[in-house]
Parts: sequence; C-alpha cells; structure tokens
Amino acid sequence: MLTARQLVHDTLAIPTRLRAMLAAVDAAVTQAIDSPHIHRIEEIVLSGSGDLHHSALATEFAFQRLTGLRVTAMQSMRTGLYAASGMSARSAVVQMSFSGKTARAVEAATLAKLAGARIWALTNDGDSPLATMSDASLVKPDTGGNEAAGYPVTMLMLYLLAVRIGELRGHLSRPHAATIRGQLAAAPDDMQRTLDACIEPAHSLAARHANAAHVLFLATGPTFGTAVNGSARIHEAVGINAAAQDIEEWAHLNRWVGEHESPTVVILPPGPVRERGIEIVDAMQKLGKPAIVVADANDFELGEKGAAWLPVHCALPEEFAPLVYNLPGELFAHLIGVVRNIAPYREGDPAYQRLGEIRWGGWIRESLPVSTLLPAPPGANT
Repeated sequence: MLTARQLVHDTLAIPTRLRAMLAAVDAAVTQAIDSPHIHRIEEIVLSGSGDLHHSALATEFAFQRLTGLRVTAMQSMRTGLYAASGMSARSAVVQMSFSGKTARAVEAATLAKLAGARIWALTNDGDSPLATMSDASLVKPDTGGNEAAGYPVTMLMLYLLAVRIGELRGHLSRPHAATIRGQLAAAPDDMQRTLDACIEPAHSLAARHANAAHVLFLATGPTFGTAVNGSARIHEAVGINAAAQDIEEWAHLNRWVGEHESPTVVILPPGPVRERGIEIVDAMQKLGKPAIVVADANDFELGEKGAAWLPVHCALPEEFAPLVYNLPGELFAHLIGVVRNIAPYREGDPAYQRLGEIRWGGWIRESLPVSTLLPAPPGANT
C-alpha cells in the first residue's frame, strides 16, 4: 500500500532515479525517431491526460523553440474529438499513456490517424494497444517503483525528443544539441540542491496549512504546467480542492475572494514574468493572503516578499525550469499528506473501491466527428 511517507521518500529520491535513467531515456528517444518520421512534418500535438498533459504543458515552449515547428499541448479528449479533424499528413501527435490502453488516449490516436496524422506513442508498454497502432513508440524506461518519478521522466523524454527532432531537421547544430543534452544531464544536481533546501521549510508550511480547504498554484509560461501539476498532487495526495491559474488571472479574478487562510503557491523562475510576479505577491501581502513564493535561491528581493519562500537552485534555461521548479510544490503537497496522516489516492475509501478504474474503459469513437457549424461533406459519418 502506497503511503504519504512513501510519496515523500519517492520525491526526495527523484534526482537519483533521474540520474540513473538518463542514458536509457535518451536511447529510447534516439531509437524511436529517425529522419523518415519527421519528413514534411509542420505541426506537433503533445497529447495526454493527467500528469501527461501537465508534461505537455511544461515542455510546449521548449518543444517549439528546439524544433522550429508549431507545437500545441492538448488534453487527449480535446485532441481526438475536436482537433483531429483538422489534422493532415503534415501533423504528428505525440500521444501519451503510461498503460497504453487509456480510452481517451487510444481514441485520440485513432481519430488523428484517420485524419492522416502520424502517431508517436509515449508509453510504458511497447505491446499496448496505443503502441501497436502507432507509427513510432517511445517506451519509457522503468522508474524502479518510484511513484513520483514518472512526471519528471516524461518531461525529460519530451525535452530529449524535441532536441532529437531539432537536430534531425537541422534546426539545431550537433554541437548545440550536445550542449542542451549536457544541460539536461546536469539537472539532477540542481534538483538535489533544491530538495535539500526545501525539505525543512516545506515541512513547516505543511504543518501550518494542514487544515487548508484549498490550495491555489499560480504561474505562467513553461511553469504553468508546474502549477497544474502542483494542484494535481494536492488532489491525489491530500484529497482536498486545489486549482492552477495563470498568474495574471489572479489580478482579474481571485483577488476578489474574501477568504484569507488558504495558501497560494506562486511559481516565479527568473524570466520575463518576474517583475509582474513581484507586483502580484505585493498585492497578496496587502490583502493578507498567504503567498508561498517558489523562486531562485539567490533572488532575495522576490523570495522575502512572500509569507514563505521555497528556494530553488536551477541553472537551466527557463524552458527547462519545470524539471526543478516542480519539486517544491510536490514536496509541499506530499508533506501535507504526512501531517494529515491521509492515504494517497483515497486508498481504503469504499466509494473509490466500488468505482474502480475508469480511465481504461469506456466507449471509443472510431469515426471523425463532424462540426455542425459547416455543412458536412458528402458521405461524412456524423
């Protein structure tokens, strides 16, 4: 049985696990994708649900810049039911599903393939339905039973896939691609330093906010995926409400919320958002709303403005920052579970035992939906 303490242990072990998997992850990407796979590709959709969608959000900007292509992060259902009909042979879908049998993932791949798109599966199981129907399969190496490692390993695979595509297209020179791979290989060192710096303050914050009814995560750009994933960790590990929001939207919406007890985790790596981030944190302070700032360990001006500061050590470009900036929020979420002595994923709850697994089953559409906005073409199946 997975426990809250085990989740904390797994989180603290992420740098070691990622370091051990780097070569295998890079090899899986290199073996799966070669020049014929990218011929005439003009757009890529990064598609998944849950953690896998968060990975897509976190890596979308890096993917665009490293490949020189149009890249969009999308939920699996949206990919299949709404985006697939606009795809063509110049489209590629990186469809992600750890099991390889999640209904919405198989559906998205099925419908995108009907439209003519190429399908690249990212999965744990190379013999799964998703993998066998795909044009290429990126099989994620085993994480050694580490429940918390799946998310950063998926991000790493996507970053390395983007480097691979950029190199094959000639958008990145070989020396530049080698430099980027070296930066990613050094990430576990920054991850370890960040976890070492955050474990004590995160534990204190978990105790302080153990009875919170809601946790809000704010970010923008590449780390918006980090905010979404942070809220997901609260859902899964603690079972309370949480949400993610673009940082500017707080100024338009959430500042009107009268409740002043629930914490807001503000994720602000060095980059173009910093100045606006300082203004938002200042506003929270004036309203008496507790802001937990996740910011660079050397940015004292920003870090000390919050009610608390979770310091990050990260030498990576902002596009790769989600690899490291994810850790403080995840640690905070898992430590709340420890303080509250609650089992992750509602373990032992009879209602969830009766519900069972709803991700894998369900009806899968096998024909492209047709919009009623325009007349259907002759012979279309609506």
